[in-house]
This record gives sequence, structure tokens and C-alpha cells, in this order.
Amino acid sequence: MDTLAFTTGKGGTAYELPRYRVTKGGIEPTGEATRIEFVRGSGSAADPVTSADGILVETLLNVIIRDLEHKHARVPAEEGERTLNHLRSALDALNARTYRRQMRGLLGTYQSERSG
Repeated sequence: MDTLAFTTGKGGTAYELPRYRVTKGGIEPTGEATRIEFVRGSGSAADPVTSADGILVETLLNVIIRDLEHKHARVPAEEGERTLNHLRSALDALNARTYRRQMRGLLGTYQSERSG
């Protein structure tokens, strides 16, 4: 069972993730998939980007953190704590980037902070 497998579609904005169930024999694939779509687009006409409605990476990361916090509370482990620390750090970095881009008037565009 390849738990890292997923399918990419729709220009890199949509992903099909396999679903699993817990059985007496362990964790097994159901043969079904859950579709996740990420938002794409730009508020700038200068950016040739195809728009797509979807979720934010930050939102999905926060959901993963909440889920792991719940599991870690029930079954604490050093690896779980380390994983949560890394994920929280990643979310902090993304939020800092969002704030910085907002302050520079770049949020919602594909304009690089290094250009200009």
C-alpha cells in the first residue's frame, strides 16, 4: 500500500487522494478517492494565470495540524510532537509570507517580491 500516492489533475490545482478504512487487519484502501482543489488566479491582469476556485494551502495545513493534535492527545509520541512542531512552523512561515505580500500590495498576484 503506497500511502504517499495521489493523482494530479486540472493544471496542478486538483488532486485525487485515496481513501482508507481501518479494519481488523489494519488500514486498507477503499478504492475511492477524495478530491482536493486549490485556489489559483491573480488579481492582476498582467499575470497570465488560469483561475480556479478552491481551498488555501494554509487552511489545509491547519486542518492537518488540528487532526494530528487530536490524535497526539490520545496517543502521544515524540514523532507526533516533532511533526506538529514542523507543521506549525510551516504554517507560521506561510502566514508571514501572506502578511508581507499584503503589506507590499502583492497579495493575490504572481508578481515576485524580488522583481522591480
